[in-house]
Formats: sequence, structure tokens, C-alpha cells
Amino acid sequence: MYKSIKLITAMLLILMSTAYSTVSYSHYDKVDYSQRDPLEKINRVFFSVNYLLDQLILRPIAKLYKHALPIKLQKGIDNVYKNFGEFRNAVNFGLQADSDNMINASKRFFINSTVGVLGIVDVATDLGYQYNYNSFGRTIFSWTGKDGIYLELPLLSSATFSSAIGKIADAALLPEFYLDKSSRYTTSGIKIINKRSKFIGIDKLIYGDKYRMKRNLYLNKRYADLHPNDEIEDDF
Repeated sequence: MYKSIKLITAMLLILMSTAYSTVSYSHYDKVDYSQRDPLEKINRVFFSVNYLLDQLILRPIAKLYKHALPIKLQKGIDNVYKNFGEFRNAVNFGLQADSDNMINASKRFFINSTVGVLGIVDVATDLGYQYNYNSFGRTIFSWTGKDGIYLELPLLSSATFSSAIGKIADAALLPEFYLDKSSRYTTSGIKIINKRSKFIGIDKLIYGDKYRMKRNLYLNKRYADLHPNDEIEDDF
């Protein structure tokens, strides 16, 4: 099943590469996000599948996780995954010629991996080294000024063309990539559940055309991430 998902995703990305050459947006249309979504019909099909699987499987498990596990344990798990991502953050800051944040991420990884016991305790933040997420998708944008069209990937949810390519490149920069298959699936599964648990309750605020609202929320956040100094006007 995992190989099938990767094959479908790869085929979709190949299809996107053609569209990317002609529809590569350097600026977001803050009024009509449908202009970023030329493959809306296909995306809506994948959204329907993702939404159904989420409601039937992922959300109930994430809800149990959120209410059954002590808050401190959830925080510890979240900290470990953040620490796992610090190497990815450091590499991408380096590729973006941001030496200050690259050094910051490197220090965070060293401090939390040692004093913080693999990152369970976020000692680095207490010492003044703040967490800053980065990815190869953002690196692509920093190099090209383009982010590409909106995608709803099967079982992987929302993305843009650049962020989808970035996910593939970033995978090799995460520790779980080098675990054996069983351990990799386990750590990835817990990571997904942990992330989904953060949206329990908030997801009920999505109403009406759920696909359109989810797409717009994602693209708004994506714009904010790529343009931290710009102001965003919501269109809903």
C-alpha cells in the first residue's frame, strides 16, 4: 500500500511539473485563491478521500491520544519530533544563506539532544534559542521566488508544488528515514497522530465548502510563512 501511495504521488508530481512551468506563481492572489488551483477537480477528489479517512480513522485515534495521554507526555513527544527536525532546519537555513538561523538550529539540536535527553525537554528555548521551522519547499521559494499551484495529495493533505517537492527532499534529512521499516512506520504514525491531535476541536470550525475553506486557510498560512513581513487579507 505504501508503495502504491508513493507511486500515485510521484505520478501526480510529474503531472504538476508540466503545470508548474506555466502556472508558477511568485505572488499569491489574496482575493481569489481559485487561480492557484487549476487542478481543483482532481484536488477535490483527493480531498474527499483524505477527509473520509480522517473522520473514520485518524481523528478518532488522535482524539483518544489527546485525551488519554498526560499533557506533559504529549509535550515531550512533540519536543522530540521538533528536535528530529532541527537538522533539516539547519541544512535549509544554510541553503538559504541564513547563517544566524543555521547556527541557532544547530545549537538547539546539540543542546536538546544531550541536556534535553533527545529533545524530550526543550532546554534550548529556555536558554534563548528559539525554534524556527524550515523546509526545502521554502528553500525552493527562496531560490526561485515561485511556490507553484495548490495540491491536495493523497493521504498527505494540503501542499503547493514547491512544498510537495520539498517533502521528498526533506525526508532524507529526518532521523526516522534511516530506521528499519517497522520502526519508521511506527515513528511516522505517532508523528501524524501527534500533529492531528493539535487540531481536535479547531477542525469543527471548518464549515460550508470544506475543501475551499481548507485550501484558503492553507494558502493564507503558506503566504505568511513565505512572506513574514507582509500583511494578509482573508477572503472569507
